[in-house]
Amino acid sequence: MDERGISYEGTPPVAATGEHRVALVIGNAGYKHGKPLPNPHNNAKAIADMFARLEFELHQHRTGLTTHWHQDLGLLEMRRVFADFAIKVETADMAVLYFSGHGLEIDGENNLLPVDPDLKHVRADRRYWMTTN
Repeated sequence: MDERGISYEGTPPVAATGEHRVALVIGNAGYKHGKPLPNPHNNAKAIADMFARLEFELHQHRTGLTTHWHQDLGLLEMRRVFADFAIKVETADMAVLYFSGHGLEIDGENNLLPVDPDLKHVRADRRYWMTTN
């Protein structure tokens, strides 16, 4: 049990299963055209720490990252990170995407928002739609 009272008992380590597990963790808090969100960075760190303890390979797009999760991704970087992760998913036995930040439903599709769009114009500008469907 960790310091937050979460137990990982019953989850076998990778060595025992031989599975290739990958995770992409993103915390977007610093939206450029809105009030910063208070929790995404803390949430992403906690989730990334949990995945690391469960022996997931945590995706790192940028070289020299000091954390094992991504924060405050703009549109272009978010697209690059998702494209790189999609390649890793092809050979993985298990893949997880965790996103903490703004999202919205547009035309019945769920979308994750990068930090750089003007939130007032997101519905009209499909370039910023990062659909989860």
